[in-house]
Amino acid sequence: PFQVYSVSADMTIWQNNGSYDFGGIGLYLQNNSTGTGYNDQNDMFSFAYDKELNKKHTQYIASGFKGGVKQLSIANLSAKTTQSQWLQSSGYDGNLSNQLSTTSVSILNPDFQAGVFWYSFVGKSSTAFAGVTVFHVSSPNESVNGNGGKLGRRIVLHGGSKIKYSKKMAVAPNFVFMTQDSVWEINLGTAVEYDITKFIKSLSKNPFHRTKPNSQVLSLGTWYRTSDAFILAMGIKYLDFKFGFSYDLNISKFSAISKGNGGFEISL
Repeated sequence: PFQVYSVSADMTIWQNNGSYDFGGIGLYLQNNSTGTGYNDQNDMFSFAYDKELNKKHTQYIASGFKGGVKQLSIANLSAKTTQSQWLQSSGYDGNLSNQLSTTSVSILNPDFQAGVFWYSFVGKSSTAFAGVTVFHVSSPNESVNGNGGKLGRRIVLHGGSKIKYSKKMAVAPNFVFMTQDSVWEINLGTAVEYDITKFIKSLSKNPFHRTKPNSQVLSLGTWYRTSDAFILAMGIKYLDFKFGFSYDLNISKFSAISKGNGGFEISL
């Protein structure tokens, strides 16, 4: 079975009392394994800095850097299949050599990520944001036989806003563009958010129940992933927590195989 374990922590190490500028550090550890001999370990250290851009406290820019090591380990290579065992005329032939000279391999590479994020408060209650991140800046080589295998840089652009429509309702359009090597993907969509704080308070029998406006929000939204799927999502925010549920409706060429069935996701 495919298993993912991750641990992360971060903290503020510096803050300017005369402004909203601050810096922080973090640690991120992740391990991916398949149970069939494949193991991917990522150990990363991060630093981020948040800078105020004007005296009105309405615009900020944040920059971040993450660096560390990435170790790929593959065991029992003799049982793996490779492209050299596939023939154009007859397909797969297990009698052919997979042309892997070792029984196991362990590849250790440095890996780096960097990004910039701008955000602004517009008026009293609306916001806008945009950012760009580059993953695998050093393009680590993960080849097991020396014939190429560099991990391409992945670039992510994203942006959006939250437009206050009334005291209780807001519209939040956003987009994400991702590309790596020659593959790209765009997600476009919007969510409608409605403040249900007073409604939740009316259901509470606790006379000391106190919450600020917009601390409990119901959101409904839909997104389109280019040539792939429509995404329907619902979420409930309570204080600093948000519970979400989404469903991907497959509209790609694979819909003939999946019979249009998508996938459910739950997030917290």
